[in-house]
Amino acid sequence: MEIKSLINQMPVWLVLSLVVGLAVIFSVSLQLLFRRWVGVETLSLNNEVAGFKFAVVGVSYAVLLAFVMVVVWEDFRGTEAAVRNEAKALSDLHQISFALPDESSALIRGQIFDYAELVRSQEWQTMSLGLESPQVEQALNRLTRQITNVEPVTLQDQSLYARALHLWSRIADNRLERIDGAQGTIPAVLWVVLVVGGLITLSYTSFFASPSTLAQILMTAGLAATVALIFWVSLALNFPFSGQLRISSAPIDEAIRQMTRGQ
Repeated sequence: MEIKSLINQMPVWLVLSLVVGLAVIFSVSLQLLFRRWVGVETLSLNNEVAGFKFAVVGVSYAVLLAFVMVVVWEDFRGTEAAVRNEAKALSDLHQISFALPDESSALIRGQIFDYAELVRSQEWQTMSLGLESPQVEQALNRLTRQITNVEPVTLQDQSLYARALHLWSRIADNRLERIDGAQGTIPAVLWVVLVVGGLITLSYTSFFASPSTLAQILMTAGLAATVALIFWVSLALNFPFSGQLRISSAPIDEAIRQMTRGQ
């Protein structure tokens, strides 16, 4: 909850600057301290042995970071697709409702419109904190009751009713998928491993010594910035409805506009 609130309240450039800045300051400061305490000559003797060990640590962390990045990206795109599919199902169900029995048609359209409005006005805000909206849940329940109360008579009514039930199930399923995505994909324990692993990886640069202090500072800063950037992108994508990089509500907005024009 605290991480999501921080992402929501702080601009992207500030969060990015903090993550990258802290990583660079940590790695470069530790490197300069080791050069001063241990000495360049002594550290230079470790270059060959430390190089092999750093390769193992670096590759292991890179694989873990790449795995997390792929997982959060795929889940981000999946959540984005769920939003689009839910919006499409809302529009389609709204259109089909015109062909349902007259006593149910207008009531169903009203419930669909109310649900879409509440999703846009309330649940988009609660999802930024990884939560669902009780009001939207109640609106979906009202829509469910209204649809299940329909009594098709003719074969055409039965066919349209079956289609309406299918669309209703798509709305409910995609809502659950986007709420699940809003809560984050990566468990907290894995974020701890990523942070600790990143600190260990960046600390390994202190066991090397280059004759040029400036060259080593630039190499260390570049490595730290790269690791921090990937970590930040993974963190931002892990919470698809939080911060300025959140998933857009444009599909829901378009569905609402289509319903308004179709009424």
